[in-house]
Amino acid sequence: DWTVLRDEEGAGAVAATMLSAPRSFLGRTSISAAIDFSMARLGVAPVGSDKRIIDISGDGMANFGAPPAAARDRVVAAGISINGLAILTEEPWLDGYYRSNVIGGEGAFVVVARSFDNFADAMLRKLVQEVAGVAPADHLQMQ
Repeated sequence: DWTVLRDEEGAGAVAATMLSAPRSFLGRTSISAAIDFSMARLGVAPVGSDKRIIDISGDGMANFGAPPAAARDRVVAAGISINGLAILTEEPWLDGYYRSNVIGGEGAFVVVARSFDNFADAMLRKLVQEVAGVAPADHLQMQ
C-alpha cells in the first residue's frame, strides 16, 4: 500500500513501521520479481511524479526467478530508473553485479554499504542523491 507523506510526523510513523518489520528471508532472492512488483505498484500510485525511481537493496545476487536484467530493461523502457544499494557482507563483488544486471535508466547509480551496520547511512545517502538530483560519485561507499 502507498502512504503519502505530508509532514515529519507521518515520516516518523512510516519509519517506526519499517523498523518494527521483521527481516524476511527464505534463502531465495528474486530481484526480477521485486522489480516487476515495484513497477506494478508505481502504476497505481495515488499521486503523480516527475521522476519515477525503483530502489533495490540487498546483500546477494538473484538466485531465484527470472534474471533481473530483463525486468530492468522493461522498466527502463517505461521511463523508470532503478538505483541500487548493495550490502557487501557475503558477496564483496555485489556492487558490480548490481551495475551490470540491476540498475538502469537516467542517472542510475549504486551505493555500497560494507555491512548491515552501515545500511542506514548508505540509505540516507542514496535518498539524498535521488531527491537532490545530484550526480553521484562513480563509486559511493559507506565504510
